[in-house]
Amino acid sequence: MIASQIVAEKLQPAVEETLQNVAKKSGAGVVVNKAVTVYANDKVDMTDAFIKALNENGKAETYPNPDTIQPTVGGQ
Repeated sequence: MIASQIVAEKLQPAVEETLQNVAKKSGAGVVVNKAVTVYANDKVDMTDAFIKALNENGKAETYPNPDTIQPTVGGQ
C-alpha cells in the first residue's frame, strides 16, 4: 500500500462524517462525485463548505503528510 492510500484510509471516516453534516445543513438530497457528474449548477457545489468544515473540526490535521509515511509491501 502506498503512503497516500494509508492516509486516505485513515481520513475516510472524517471525510464521510463531515460530508454528511455539510450535505444535511445545505439541504442536499444527494451528494455526487464531480468526476462522474456530466453537469451541475455551481450553486449546488459544496466543495468549499466541505473543506472549511473539515479543517474547522480539526480532523484533517491529525493525519501525517503522505511524504513522511513508509509504504508497506504486499498491502500490509
